[in-house]
Amino acid sequence: MKYRKKRIFIILFVLLVMAFGWFCKNRKSLWNGRDDFRFTVLSDNGIALVSVSVDRRMLNVLKLDPELPLWVPGGYGWYQSAKIVRLLKQEGKMDLLNDVFFYNFGFFGRKNILVDKIDDWGDWLVMWKNFGLFNMLSLRMKYDGFLVKEEIAEGQDFEIFPWDKVLSRDFADNRLLSSDMRISIINKSGENGLAGFLARRLNWMGYLVLGVETGLDLQDKCFLKHGAIDVNMVYVNLLRKFFPTCQLVYSNFLDESEFELEVGKDFSELIEYESYEK
Repeated sequence: MKYRKKRIFIILFVLLVMAFGWFCKNRKSLWNGRDDFRFTVLSDNGIALVSVSVDRRMLNVLKLDPELPLWVPGGYGWYQSAKIVRLLKQEGKMDLLNDVFFYNFGFFGRKNILVDKIDDWGDWLVMWKNFGLFNMLSLRMKYDGFLVKEEIAEGQDFEIFPWDKVLSRDFADNRLLSSDMRISIINKSGENGLAGFLARRLNWMGYLVLGVETGLDLQDKCFLKHGAIDVNMVYVNLLRKFFPTCQLVYSNFLDESEFELEVGKDFSELIEYESYEK
């Protein structure tokens, strides 16, 4: 009898240790409840962008028409939104999803979640599976009392929808907006329109674009110049996610909230920008 009790005690102890370890592991990734929480929802019949903003007390959902064309960088060109996931799965390029959302919407989410139907994203089990128990509970507790705004980007022409208004207003990063991060873009790639294209996306994301110009001389390399101190390095690293070929250069001529992006041929060739214009 004593042996049986001892064995039950050991089993319970092991289970408690495992539960505590699981709690600690998930607790580390707990959403802080203050910053915006953005993610994308993908299914075989469409895509949606979701933004939970604590500062604005808003839950914004932007659904994309299945026939809305999106540009896939890397030479793939334009595809209907409903075909993006299938394309990238077939090509083994699911890692391009973040690039697709940045170069089309200036949008960078914490995660891309796959669901059977677009509206399934709010299901408790779907959120638990994709975000973890504590993130799910924190999100639900926050946005259950928020104003919910849902829009649909319809049509077969990308430029018809008022992206400048909707993305800047509802999906820009509030922390980035309040940081007053400023950026100038100089196009030295030889690709017409590339600087304006990038400026639009960075503005949607929340950066303040000071100016756009075409360099007098072309250059092969891309440079990201900054004057950031440690506290602002998070914004430097955010830019580097989407400009991986750019060499990072510290400049005494820029203040701690200012960037200068010199776009070279290596970057335009990486994303194959010419396929955007076709």
